[in-house]
Amino acid sequence: MNPTPSLGRLISCIYRHTQTYLSRELMDYGIGSGQFSFLMVLQNNEGVSQDHIAQALHIDKATTTRALKKLEKAGYISRQKDTADKRRYNVYLTEKGRDMYPVLLKISAEWTDLLLEGISEEGKQQLFTMLTAVMNNATAEKRCLHE
Repeated sequence: MNPTPSLGRLISCIYRHTQTYLSRELMDYGIGSGQFSFLMVLQNNEGVSQDHIAQALHIDKATTTRALKKLEKAGYISRQKDTADKRRYNVYLTEKGRDMYPVLLKISAEWTDLLLEGISEEGKQQLFTMLTAVMNNATAEKRCLHE
């Protein structure tokens, strides 16, 4: 009888390989794998607060601030004080940041194709449905820990 594989180990392995792939593909652009998701979120949400980005990515505020500072230094975003709340920053893509979107989409699509090679369309849909449920369960558990 084979033991059930560890879900955490499988997800961790996929995550590490994804980070390595992204780092390699983004190296020439001066972006680390950690900034990829931030640029993707901003493509459809320009002008949102740093807090909104942190919530959207399920990442803590300190990590969000560090990633955004790196992107700002590299010229991909600008952070501006919110006119209504001076404690808050709203984040905008620069032209350089907007120009990265097709590159990011291409990198993401190629990696997804590599990961899903040999899996039927039905299998892909089932996988995404199940992984979304797992993510939602993990997110709910995190909320419970902080209540």
